Amino acid sequence: MSGDDLRDRAEKNAQGFVVPDGWGEEIELEVGDHFEGRYRGHSDEGRSGGWLLWDTDGELRFIWGNYRLDQGFENVNVGDRVVIFRAENYHTRFDDEGDATGLGHGVAAEPCGDPLPGASPAGDDIPF
Repeated sequence: MSGDDLRDRAEKNAQGFVVPDGWGEEIELEVGDHFEGRYRGHSDEGRSGGWLLWDTDGELRFIWGNYRLDQGFENVNVGDRVVIFRAENYHTRFDDEGDATGLGHGVAAEPCGDPLPGASPAGDDIPF
């Protein structure tokens, strides 16, 4: 491998992870905020992965993974109705005294029998 190839790769890597279009818009919650929507999956791409959702309007959304979210989404199924709450940061074992860098999130979910956003109603794809 030539020095130019290594330089090109280093420059590309410096750009960081580019969020795929299919992930949608990032969900950014302030402490005390809620997100309501439907669960559509998880991607391991990027540094911490992303939890993929639809908002209440059926738009594609995502939130970066972290410990509390990973725990909260553990038993959630595609199509479930989901609420994410942003709590205060919490103290982790890696934090210095007085610091709290753990991102506080709570997740609650329930099954939802509604068609998935973007899916055609049952029977609309039958040609007769």
